[in-house]
Amino acid sequence: MTRALVIGAGVIGAATAHCLAEAGVDVTVLDAGGRTPGTSSATFSIDVTHLKTPHSYFLLNQRSAALHRELEREIRARTGAPGWRHPAPLVQWGHTEEEQRTLRARAERLAGWGHPCRTADPGELRTLAPAVDPASCRATELVVHDDATWYDAPHLAHTLLDRAAALGADIRYDTPVTALLRDGMRVRGAEARGRHFEADHVVNCAGPDAGRIAELAGVRLPLRRIPGLVGESVRSPSRCAPSSPPPASICAPPRATG
Repeated sequence: MTRALVIGAGVIGAATAHCLAEAGVDVTVLDAGGRTPGTSSATFSIDVTHLKTPHSYFLLNQRSAALHRELEREIRARTGAPGWRHPAPLVQWGHTEEEQRTLRARAERLAGWGHPCRTADPGELRTLAPAVDPASCRATELVVHDDATWYDAPHLAHTLLDRAAALGADIRYDTPVTALLRDGMRVRGAEARGRHFEADHVVNCAGPDAGRIAELAGVRLPLRRIPGLVGESVRSPSRCAPSSPPPASICAPPRATG
């Protein structure tokens, strides 16, 4: 049986381990932390297919979203596990005429590409996004993506790892890789916690640590860390009063943007 060693148990490592285990590969996953402790644990993932251009890239993202739906249905049918997808309408509006024209043009382009989006009267905001103060929207129309979705990345990783483990994968947490086993230029495994893990294939899915892992094999990855911040806000009665509405990005929950 083919043996594969996956380094990293975030979303990418979990997806890799799951696919390999489904294919009948003998899989071992090594992660330096606990269950999805790294980048995936701090990731807020939302389907932004509507922002993607050119058309070929849009189609790639559209297909990716469809595969998420298919995989969720498949795993739920097999295990009864709750899904990681959370459908919710994405509501957009512009604060200026130029912003509104940009959104309208994008909506027209997306409609031509078969993407389900529509324009709506601002009066629908109370129904579409009850947590948003309607007074914060002074636009003449809304753009609504009814099939939008956000993804719970840690839950996705956990679900895939659990499924891989059920198929026989060996998932090891708190097991940082300290060296790669090599025969010349060929990597044949890894060393972690003083133990050697032999494999026919080694897959580097270590996220921010991928550069260090690659260096152990004498390879340099052109990685650059870019700090980011994910925030979630709720309506503040004092700041979102009709007499002084702030930008929609302050009052809106993740499913509504202005």
